[in-house]
Amino acid sequence: MTNSKKSVRPTRQLRPSRERSWSLEECSICFDVMLRNQDLTSLPCTHNFHTDCIMPWLQEKQTCPNCRKVA
Repeated sequence: MTNSKKSVRPTRQLRPSRERSWSLEECSICFDVMLRNQDLTSLPCTHNFHTDCIMPWLQEKQTCPNCRKVA
């Protein structure tokens, strides 16, 4: 059995702007609030996560943790 890395489909890195407030949205992986100064990632299904949380998840699962759509 070979030990190969699973490929991850492209995601969109978000840089929150002043117009969008992340202060009420929580990352469903770590349950911490997503703040303006943090690196965030949006999946094709439009769910948002801390980049440091979602990337390891996608290496293993390749689906959105919220809706289970292919990421």
